[in-house]
Amino acid sequence: MLRFVQDEIRYLGIELGRHSHLPNPPARVLERRFGDCKDKSLLLCTALNALGIEAYPALVNTEAGRTLAERQPSPFAFDHVIVRARLDGKVYWLDATVPQQRGPLSGLPSPEYERALVVRQGSGELEEIPLLSSASPTTSVKDVYTVESYDLPVLLEVITTYREADADAARYEMA
Repeated sequence: MLRFVQDEIRYLGIELGRHSHLPNPPARVLERRFGDCKDKSLLLCTALNALGIEAYPALVNTEAGRTLAERQPSPFAFDHVIVRARLDGKVYWLDATVPQQRGPLSGLPSPEYERALVVRQGSGELEEIPLLSSASPTTSVKDVYTVESYDLPVLLEVITTYREADADAARYEMA
């Protein structure tokens, strides 16, 4: 379901009128095949909840990071919406606007926003979004030079391997 919303629903925001802050109904987003972060997140939450997976929209600030907790409450504190989902007792932070994201759910990197306000009954505190660091580099480059003789051109083969978020970014760029 995550891949469907990420790849098949175009990320497009028309920030006019009441829908500049209120998400469009999921059925309308699905019919139009486009929506902004609020629309895509609500669609993903609705679908996941229908499948029996607990999911809520979560408001984030794409630049403030952990300093968001130090700011005074404001209607301008948040500029993006992601999803907090719980599956088999584990919490996942999902960004429905990231196209071409692949790999198992357990291997997806958490969005790097650090703090979120989950939109659910009784929620009033920011939750920490744990940053997962990879144990090994996520991009590796191998250069192979083939020299047949000093008076012939040298063949250079570059093999670049992307993993995790770097692979997602490379797929997006190539698409």
